[in-house]
Order: sequence, then structure tokens, then C-alpha cells
Amino acid sequence: MLFTRFADVVTLSTTRTADPLAARIERFVGLEHIEPENLHIRSWGNVADGITFTSTFKRGQVLFGKRRAYQGKVAIAEFDGVCSSDIYVFESKDPNVLLPELLPFVCQSEGFYQYAIKTSAGSLSPRTNWTHLANYEFPLPPVDEQRRIADLLWATEDSSLQHLSLYQGELQLLQATINHLTMCGVDLDGGIRNKSAKVCDNGDEQLRNHPDSWKVFRMKDLVGFMLSGLSRAITNEDIGIPVITSTNIVNGQLDTSNLKYWYVDDPQGAQTSNYILDDGDILLNFINSVAQIGKSCMFRDIGRPAIYTTNIFRIKPSDLITNEYLMWLLRSSYIQKWFIKITKPAINQASFTKQDFYRIPISIPDISEQKRITFVLSEIDETLRATSKHIAHLKNVKKIMLDSFLGTPTLG
Repeated sequence: MLFTRFADVVTLSTTRTADPLAARIERFVGLEHIEPENLHIRSWGNVADGITFTSTFKRGQVLFGKRRAYQGKVAIAEFDGVCSSDIYVFESKDPNVLLPELLPFVCQSEGFYQYAIKTSAGSLSPRTNWTHLANYEFPLPPVDEQRRIADLLWATEDSSLQHLSLYQGELQLLQATINHLTMCGVDLDGGIRNKSAKVCDNGDEQLRNHPDSWKVFRMKDLVGFMLSGLSRAITNEDIGIPVITSTNIVNGQLDTSNLKYWYVDDPQGAQTSNYILDDGDILLNFINSVAQIGKSCMFRDIGRPAIYTTNIFRIKPSDLITNEYLMWLLRSSYIQKWFIKITKPAINQASFTKQDFYRIPISIPDISEQKRITFVLSEIDETLRATSKHIAHLKNVKKIMLDSFLGTPTLG
């Protein structure tokens, strides 16, 4: 198959408008509005609110983030608008040579990303440029085959979008159930107790209107061990001991797909022995941006010793509460509201102290009911995990197809 030069089949749009409002353009798109690995623009700004952007785009054109190309920001415009100067606007020169429906996938291919990264300049905010991108070469089959490829890729994209929507719905269901059960509980037969919406809003009612058998404690009573992690220089290279950071805590789950490492000769030595994680430990992020404070998950054995960073508390529960129930409790809206109350904002990073955490009041059921609640929540969580795995599978299928159909990077 012959390789085609990018600029021979793609046009860089340079259309501008000095006054978007006068041109009746209502929406603008910045880099923050384009999500990595998502071809659909799901958020935007309103031109009427004030904007300095002048680059225009039209429905069907492809938007590519030229700044920090490693973020992989590519989207297809589904409306007319203006965009940041850090976004390139592409379109096919001739639909009979390059099918417009295939262009976003060309820009989303690993080859194109790697080429854009390698040709970027600048240390803090590297940018690629059209002069370099124009020379990117990729395999371009006949239009009939392009259509078959585009149909396959768009089918995968649409399926991913549907499953992502399903995942978001399941995530909302799980959160609502966490809030309800950590307030209302489950009876001996496993049925969810029903109370008024006012009682089950997980506000202060959590303490005043819990089931009669529940008891009120402070968090200090529920924690047997609590220790912040190590401050060490870490690297992406798989050398040394894995380090769990706040980025590994995603939607209440431990995500080990992007582990960092700290080089140490003896993982069990004196420097790290007190910080080696045990299966079932609760990890709680207490230093971060205000929006990220309070993220938590349960650590699961990853087959090798692992430690955790200084912005995370490692928690082992007391005999009053199970690991699993404490994990769900930390994700409840009631506790999340308390995290907002005790967090102290700062210029760089917000945080809360162990002492403030210890003072949080909470009502909990006995161990047997904790286990019943955990069972219900785990069933929903298992469905959520299955959907998440399917989304990851679809992403992998798409990547394989992109690599197969659109080749690898070449430097021009």
C-alpha cells in the first residue's frame, strides 16, 4: 500500500472572524472542552460570555489539540463555532481521495500522535506545528476500503459511547445506593429499609434518624491505624517498587494501569517496611486540589510489594467496622460533605489533618448488617466493573484496528 503525505490530502483551515457574535456564532471550544480519546465534544463555552478566540470551525471539520499533543485531544465538530489558537482545524481536501469520516481516526491513530509528540517544541507547554504535521505519512487505501474501515471504527466508537453512558448511569445508581444504605441500612432478610427522602438525604439526618440499633461514634473510634505515605522521587520506569499515588484512585477503584516507581534495593528494608501496603488497606487522598480531596479506594494485592505517597493516608479499621464497609462509608455523600468542611484551602494544594478526620461523627450498624450492606453494594459494583472492562476492551479493539489500518509513525 502506498503512503500518503498528510498535507496532500488534508487542508488546515485558517478562517478567522474578528467578531464571533456579529457572525452569529454562539459557541466556543477550548482545549479543556476536548476530552482525550473522545471524538465527541460534550462541553463548550458561550461566546456571549466573552471570548478572545477568532479561529472558526464548521460542522464536520476535525479539531486537533496542537499543544501537549501527548494528551491525544481530537474531536469532530458537530456544530459551528470558534476555537482556541492551540487547536488546529482540519478537513479533507477531496472526499474522493480521503473520506471525511476517516480523517478523525487518522488524527487519532498512534502513528499521528507519536509524530506530533516527536515534532513538538517547548519545555513547559510543547506544541507541534503545521509545517511538521504536513509531512506525516500514512497508508491510504482506495475510498471504498476507507468507507469499510470508517464504518468499522465508527461502529466501535458508537458502542463505546453507549457503554460509557451506561457506565455513568450505573455509577450514579451506585452512589445513590451508597448514600441510602449508609443511612437507612438493610434488614435481616436483606431488604433495603425505606424511609422518607428527607431522612435519607445523608445530611445531618444521618446522625439523628438512623435505625435504632445503630450507634454513633467518631471516626477515631473506627480507625485502628492511620499513616501518611512516603515522599520520594518517582519515575515511570518499571524499576524498583510500585508507588500508589492519587492518580491511581479512580471512581473508588484502584487503577494500576499507570503505576509510578521508586528505585530501592531492598523493598522490605527499614526505609519502606512500615509503608508496605497490605491487601484490604484503605487508601484516602488528603492532600490535593479541593475537587480531588477525599478520593478513596481499597488496596488489593498486585503481586508485588507496593508503597504509597505522602498525600495518601493508609487506614486499617478497628474491630467496630469492616474494611469493606469503611470503604463504602468514605464514599458516602455524608462523609464527602465532611471532607469539604474540614479541608483547608491553600495556594498550591488543599488538605485536611488526621485530627480533623478523627472528629467526624458517624452512625454505623453492627458487623452483621455492615456485611449485608456490603453485599448489596458489591453486587452493583460488580456490574459497574463488568461495564468498565467492556469499555476497556472496545478501546483496545479500536487501537488494534487503528494500528492495523493506519500504520505507524514516519518522520518527514
